[in-house]
Amino acid sequence: AVVSTQSTGGPSFTKYLKENLLGVSTAQTTRMSYSYFTALNALLHNVELVKQIFSDVVDKLEEKEITKDQFDQAAWRFSEAITPVQTTLLWRLLDHDNTGKISLKD
Repeated sequence: AVVSTQSTGGPSFTKYLKENLLGVSTAQTTRMSYSYFTALNALLHNVELVKQIFSDVVDKLEEKEITKDQFDQAAWRFSEAITPVQTTLLWRLLDHDNTGKISLKD
């Protein structure tokens, strides 16, 4: 998991996210651009929506893993709150094995 919810109900960064935050923006710099920062911030604020979209797609599949394209399509149908840039960031954070697929446990 990347974000956990504290007892106050607000998101908090997991150790993994803290250690890999700059790596999700780009592998070529030690700084995160403003556009990636705002996309990541919005993604973290919409983590419950991300889970809901993911669960909706995965419930219809046998293998319980989805591709970035499947998530993008579902996110667009479900809500315009999740952008393609946010999906790219999500995959950079969660696709540890570089298969192009993530599961709910990720």
